Amino acid sequence: MKGTVFLGLLILTAFAFSSCGIEETIAVTFPDGRVVRCEIADAPKKMEAGLTTYSDLAPGQGMIFIYPSPRQGVSFWMPAKMKFQIDIIFLDGEKRVVMIEKQVPICESNLQSDCPGYGPPVAEVQFVVEVVAGLCDEIGLKQGDSLEFVFP
Repeated sequence: MKGTVFLGLLILTAFAFSSCGIEETIAVTFPDGRVVRCEIADAPKKMEAGLTTYSDLAPGQGMIFIYPSPRQGVSFWMPAKMKFQIDIIFLDGEKRVVMIEKQVPICESNLQSDCPGYGPPVAEVQFVVEVVAGLCDEIGLKQGDSLEFVFP
């Protein structure tokens, strides 16, 4: 009886979490060993919204944008609806840092045409990781470093 009740509570808990919209995450490991749990953005709607729906971002939290293959011209912008600054890390297909934008300022507009874009103009990018502002300076992340992560 106790086992059945426990199993029932476990199933209910799993259902409650899945119905609350908890998103899939992956662990991104930085060169200093620090791990940041990143929500996966790999669909157009999710990529467009990014972190604009978050009210804040904890140091161990982030978002990873995944493109199907490396591409040039990847650019991000920070609309006025963003509630906090972030560091943006652009990675190639080998998960090497090709560019870092630190403490990206929030634009005064919600129109992309009114806001600056951030990203490497020429380098190919396949992954973009957004983390709490200041993290890259704190750990000394630099161009050429590699991040580690495995897709679920």
